[in-house]
Amino acid sequence: SSTFYGQFRVSLSNLDRTIAQVIQIKNEDEGLPPNYHYTYGLNFSGDITVEPGTYLLEVGYKSAGSSTWYYVGSSNYSNPVYVVVQAPSFSPDRYEDNNTVSQAYALPVSFVSNKATINTAGSNFHIGTDKDYYKINLPSGYKYTIAARLHDSYSSSNGNTYTADALFAISTNGSTWSDVYDDIMSNNVVVQNGGTVYFYVAPYFAGGIGTYLLDIAIARVLHTGVDDTEVSDLIEIYPNPASDFATIYLSQLSGEADFINILNAQGQQVSSVSVANGEKTVRLPLQGLPNGTYFIQIHSSQGILTKKMMVSK
Repeated sequence: SSTFYGQFRVSLSNLDRTIAQVIQIKNEDEGLPPNYHYTYGLNFSGDITVEPGTYLLEVGYKSAGSSTWYYVGSSNYSNPVYVVVQAPSFSPDRYEDNNTVSQAYALPVSFVSNKATINTAGSNFHIGTDKDYYKINLPSGYKYTIAARLHDSYSSSNGNTYTADALFAISTNGSTWSDVYDDIMSNNVVVQNGGTVYFYVAPYFAGGIGTYLLDIAIARVLHTGVDDTEVSDLIEIYPNPASDFATIYLSQLSGEADFINILNAQGQQVSSVSVANGEKTVRLPLQGLPNGTYFIQIHSSQGILTKKMMVSK
């Protein structure tokens, strides 16, 4: 009935009709003369930024100088309409395919001062059926204490934001699993003398997708193979402290020793000596070793036995 000047708007509203996001506004500054029917319409576009869920998609107009928006054509067309906003799809992360124990992704482990930290940087559930398995291979000769923490949309303590709500479990054999943990472990896992440890991560709610991060912290100490009191009975070192040589007496050892390693206080091997079949007295050369604390590690048929020794010159 009159020339129209104003704006057209496409927006998303919450179900209570409050605005959730304006997708795009187009201005009509030249004016649309009256008594015409306008065809071909208008194209609107924009990035959806609201959370996944159900919304009302609205097309509105507002006359120049007015502050009130009205639905366009609602007497002849459905306006607004219900729409479902879905989370964006994810590309498979670099750990795929790791959807079964046999496909578990081997996370590399590197120790510094007998401690290691590992995480699954960039991990996600890229589709609703995705679930992830990881494993760490721990060398023998040490006792390991493992703690893990899952950062997700429900709880994150590293300052980053994640979009998946997830849970995880741990296994030392790939078949028997721990309790399911939601973000934080209740107890550390102890692994004697190395082996393979598995981690299973899954969405908290079936079909969930999104990003998460599994953080793993590992500490290790030398593995004795038997209780400390038994080690003292089975192994004798003389002299201790020693300077140039030390003698290892294995007379109480019922099994056969294969070789003896000398490790420094950081767990690094500094020397190794082979043991002849049946030999019960082994002379260890210590020349070139600086003063300090060392661990004598005897590899035998009874396991790995460890004894502390001091070098003082």
